[in-house]
Formats: sequence, structure tokens, C-alpha cells
Amino acid sequence: MATPTTLVAASSHRRRRRRGSTPAQAQAQAPAPEGVPGWILLNSGAHIGSRSNATTAVGEARDKLTIEVSLWPAQPPHPSDVFVCCPGVRHPRESEILFTAQDLLLLRVPVAAGAAPSLISFTECDYLIYRAAAGDRRPSLTLLPNPKPNYFHDGDVGILPRGGGEYTVAALVARRRRGQTVWMDDPRRPPPVEIPINARRLNHHITTTTITLGGELAGAMGWVDLWTGILIYDLLHDDKDQDRPTLRHMPLPLPMHAITGNHGMGDKLALGCPRSLRGIASVTRRGKACLKLAGVHVTGERLPYNDAETQLPAFAVDDWTVTTWSNDKMKGYFEDWQEDFTIRGSEVRISNAMRSDLLRSGLLYRKPSRGDGDEATVEELALHNLWVSHPTPSLDGEEDVIYLLAKPKCFHPKAWVLALDTRSSTLLGVVEFGTETAPSAGVTYRPSTISKYMSLVTSPVLINALTLEPQPYAKHGI
Repeated sequence: MATPTTLVAASSHRRRRRRGSTPAQAQAQAPAPEGVPGWILLNSGAHIGSRSNATTAVGEARDKLTIEVSLWPAQPPHPSDVFVCCPGVRHPRESEILFTAQDLLLLRVPVAAGAAPSLISFTECDYLIYRAAAGDRRPSLTLLPNPKPNYFHDGDVGILPRGGGEYTVAALVARRRRGQTVWMDDPRRPPPVEIPINARRLNHHITTTTITLGGELAGAMGWVDLWTGILIYDLLHDDKDQDRPTLRHMPLPLPMHAITGNHGMGDKLALGCPRSLRGIASVTRRGKACLKLAGVHVTGERLPYNDAETQLPAFAVDDWTVTTWSNDKMKGYFEDWQEDFTIRGSEVRISNAMRSDLLRSGLLYRKPSRGDGDEATVEELALHNLWVSHPTPSLDGEEDVIYLLAKPKCFHPKAWVLALDTRSSTLLGVVEFGTETAPSAGVTYRPSTISKYMSLVTSPVLINALTLEPQPYAKHGI
């Protein structure tokens, strides 16, 4: 089976696996140093400005522009922030963290963009690799070769760490012209249910995000369509036929609410971009490579007017449901996925202390959606009436915790993060995470294990905008 897709790779060394070498994710995973979080929740949008600390790296972009990158880590669900400073850039714009793997961050930095709110084009951005300090090695910042003409979307690119401090950067780029072909090693397996006419989106692959894989698939990257499945490519393959790269397909659990909706005809509206509705993570569980998937489904209705505060569509949320799955077989069958837990927002257990934290956080309060009442009136919501999105499995494979972005209303500029134990259906923590830097820009996060590769002995920690001296990290909650 052929698909009009091209794999583009930029590597720190040749693509063939050296005899006896081991991809980095296949090596034994050392635990994080005492007092350091094993993983963090990175704010995907980097802040503009200089906030130097022991993590700061300085490098050069195009035209010898100086770039400074600093990382301020904190224990989840607190946000970990990246600061990017480009003093020579005329119109500083927000940089994006596109991917993270082990001690590496891939950043897209607009160095030649116009003033906001103009759109940022591919040609106005540089791509850089930030590497955390470890031992005697200082943090570093490396400019990647310009990918022109192989432009790609932010979710289409990833990093594969390799032994000896080397890495490969790879992107899956869609092509409309003939002559360049990627082959599937076997036909895509048919779904276990018939796909109705209004759910034909499930017959196509549109990359949402990228992951690196472990276990028998170590050395491979996966381009994930969070509705349908993963295209897997072994970047370290030993095939002699380098002109015929081969992909595998691993299906994901189907969104049954979209298939069975509309009286069995399928629900087109439920099959928009899945980025805010599903999240996936590659972890180690009980010493074995495992994929964890989480999905959220919000039930409610759109109201027949725009919200008075945001001037955007208003919604009433009745409840929300979170479902988690795991897959430690990764053989390419639907049956490999095991449904672990399903919890409803209305059934989540909240301790008295956590309820106090919820009320204190401000998340449960909002202004009325209609503007014909008293402006001073504030509504108090229940947990299950919040707008939740971006379910993210914990990168600790031994726990059943997921993180949700939560807002008092759909298009509210502020966002909080909830930590939920899906095994016990318990709320573990709530933290204000960030505020949109521009209308409808959104607030998103990206889980990362970079913290456990960092030398944090001299690094202060930023928690809730307070700079603290080095100390053991707080557990879930405030």
C-alpha cells in the first residue's frame, strides 16, 4: 500500500544503526535525582524575555542573532515555563515548544516575523534544539539547518535521541506530487465496526502529534492521528533498500460516540481536531514499554447567544467523561488496547481540603454568559460543569493519573490544570496554569521528562510566580 507522504530526516549522524549501538530510549531509564520531578508539564508557548538561571543556554540563530533560552521547572500540575529572549529581533513573537524527548527540546522561534497580529510564516522561523545541562556539560542551544522546502506543521516533527549524545530530527511531510512513495509493510487492518457515512474522517490519517516509542519499537517514531492510529517508522532501520522506507500502522481505540451518534449515521461535528480531546504518552510500566491514551467527552449544548464576557459562542456543560486505555503489546491490533478506567466529572471524589483549594483557585467562579443582568453577579459552578480539554496521561507509567485543562467557560482566557487519579476517581490537585497571550490563542501544555536529566542543584524553582530556593518539590496540589 502506498501513500503520498515523504519522510524527511535531519540527523546528527548517519541514519543506519551502527553495529552494537543502542538507541537512547532502549537504554535503562535512570530514576530522577532525589527532590527532582521525574517529569514536568511544559507550557507549550514560551514566554518572551530573559529569566536567566542555571538552565540558561545561549546560541545563535540566522544572521548571527543571539538567542537565550531558560527553563523554570515545577512539579505537576504546576506549570513549567520556558523563556526565550532574542534581543536583536525587531518584533519579538512567542516561540513554540514543538517536541521534547529526554534532555532535548525542539523550539520554533520567530526571528523575522512582523509585528502582531500578523501571521507567522515558516520562512520567518528558525528551529533550535535546547539540551539540558548534565554533570559537567553546560546547557546548549543548537540551530538546525533550515528545512526549506520541506515545510511541516508543528505537530508533524519529533526528535529521536540516540546513544552518545546524538539525535535525529524527523518530520512526516504530506506531498501532492507523484514520484515519492512510502510503503506500508502490510495493509491497514479494518476497524472492528463499520464506519458510517458521516464518520468518514476515520478512514484518513491526519497527524496530530508525534511520539518516540520504546520496547521492541525502540528507534522508531510514531506520527499519531489521535482519532485513528499511529504511523510508525524505524529511523534506525538496517534495510538495504534505503529508497523504499517502510511504515507500519497501529490503530487506536475508535471514538464510539462519534460513530454511534446521529442515530447510527455518525457525527461529523464530533470528529474535529482531536488535539483537545485526546492525549497519548509513551511510558514504561512495570519495566515494560507501554502506550497510554486518554480521551475526554463533554456533554452539553451550545446556547443561542454569544457569551457577554468573551463575545464568543456560549456553551452549557452538563457533565464530562474521561476514559483511559493502555497498550503494552503494540503489535498493531485493535485488541491490544485495554480500557482501564472511565470516570464522570459528576462522580469525582473531592476531599474537604481539595474543595477549599478549588474555591480558592477561582476556577469555579465565572461571570454570567448573558449580559442583561447585574455585572457584579458571579456564578459558582460544580466541577462537572467546567469546560475540560487536553487530557494528558502522566509520564509516570506506574500511576493512573491524568491531567486536564479546565476553564469556567469554553473561551475563557484563563486556564487551570486538574490532576485526577482515574483509579480512585479522586481529584488530586488544581493549579492556575496560564492566561492567553492573545485572543483565542489558547493555553496548552506538553509533558516532558527533561527535568530528570537536568542539574538542578543550583537552580531555583518557580511555583505560582514565586521564586523559591532549591528544595524538595511539592506533591500534587498547592
